[in-house]
Amino acid sequence: MKLTKLFLVIGMILILPASVLGLTAGDTQAYYKLENSGFNYIDSTPTGADITSGSAPIQSTGIINYGQDYSGDRTWTSTTITTGGSGSVNIWFNADNEGGGSRMFFDANDGSARTFMYWYGNSGAYNFLIDGVAVFGSTMGAVGTGSWKMVTMTWTPTAQTLYLDGIPIAFDTQTLTTTDFTTTYVGCHNGGADCWDGDLDELSIWNSTLSGLDVMDLYNGGAPTSNQQYPYAPSNTYPQITDIANQVIFEDTSLENVLFNVTDTEDAPATLVVTSWSSNEALVLNSSILLGGTNGERHLNLTPIADQFGNTTINVTVTDTGGLTNSTTFNLEVLNVNDPPSITPVNDKVMIEGASITVGFNVTDIDNLYTDLSYATSFSNALLFSNYTFSNFNTSAQEYNLTANDPIFGKSLVNISVSDGEFSNSTLFLMTVNCNTTTRYNTTFNDPPTTVELQDMCYDIDVSFNLDTDILNYNYTDYGGTVNKSWIYVYKTTGGVNQELDYETSENLTATWYFDYSGTNPN
Repeated sequence: MKLTKLFLVIGMILILPASVLGLTAGDTQAYYKLENSGFNYIDSTPTGADITSGSAPIQSTGIINYGQDYSGDRTWTSTTITTGGSGSVNIWFNADNEGGGSRMFFDANDGSARTFMYWYGNSGAYNFLIDGVAVFGSTMGAVGTGSWKMVTMTWTPTAQTLYLDGIPIAFDTQTLTTTDFTTTYVGCHNGGADCWDGDLDELSIWNSTLSGLDVMDLYNGGAPTSNQQYPYAPSNTYPQITDIANQVIFEDTSLENVLFNVTDTEDAPATLVVTSWSSNEALVLNSSILLGGTNGERHLNLTPIADQFGNTTINVTVTDTGGLTNSTTFNLEVLNVNDPPSITPVNDKVMIEGASITVGFNVTDIDNLYTDLSYATSFSNALLFSNYTFSNFNTSAQEYNLTANDPIFGKSLVNISVSDGEFSNSTLFLMTVNCNTTTRYNTTFNDPPTTVELQDMCYDIDVSFNLDTDILNYNYTDYGGTVNKSWIYVYKTTGGVNQELDYETSENLTATWYFDYSGTNPN
């Protein structure tokens, strides 16, 4: 009856999913899969408690894939395995011989305080020591040979439980202290005098006390047909990223070389992927965030959109090879900087004396309203003009209204400037004021014209001669457009006699003639 109930319980528990196990990577202090042929005691946890020397057992069929066949083999490690006041040890075994003296599965020697699972083959009994304290008694009965069994020992400072094939078979309440394993033996102990005869597989040590469900989950995971490692192999932990302080920069500048570090327990720093994004792409585009660096030392550069200011949250995320992520964020404040206004070029203009002209131009200022801008003008020949005004047409199109004096003709450079109170910008163009021929040319001129008539003809002459260089410049402009042809005769006078040197003529309204006599007629 008892045996029937035992198999019923096992049958019910076998359907539990592996997710029942609640262990984490920090719980598993050492896990030896014992898979390879020959010597193989590689710890599959981050603790790295590898067994680094000893005699090589023989590969055999294990409870999961392969195991190790022991017959007088001794191994050890110098790496400390820390379990503290609570812990668990689990191992699968398949005895070849129950008689002929003592046998040992596992022995962790910490000075005089030893923790081991021991099998008295000649009397068919278990013997378990935790920190040198005997627990569970000494006679638990024979388990037979030729079949795999799983034995689990769990403890707290005041309570201990022994499991066989996932079923608790013994309890104790011994008082225990710490259990830090400094020398671990698998297969033999007592200087090689007591050695295990049979197969071992899946040795694991924890710094936590496994629950009954955990132990049964281990047993179910070791089913011979599972062909997979235990679900309690160390889980992936989250990568880490250092904090980044809030940043402040000025408009139209860049944020450069912001340093941060990324690390991960399982993955090499170079395999970690870092990404970043901005909460306000109207200020900082995601594509403008540039990430660099090598291994765990990374850096960030970014450039906000030109002429924009405000705040955005920058997120920096690190992802490990298992897909786990961690993030840090910082606030970026871009301070406003006043930009100078701009003004479009104005082409050269022509107007009539006494008349008015309207000149259009555009202004832009990203920081100020167009109604807050001020305008000014200046002239190289202010005598030509009597009045000017500015008018705002809309946010960018402006008008400059200019009136010429009457009767004055000529040329003047005109400068129009716009200011926001701190910065200004300007445009420069040439204004030609022509004569009003309707009012000036109402009589017939004499031939040759008189001096007064020449003034009314709107004909301007500018002549210069440099006595040192012997260079003559002659400039003329017809501001009325009434002269059919302009000409010049150049004479040299010697002894009261005029000798013609040059003669030039032009039908253009304006021209410049240049004569160099330094070679032909010096002084």
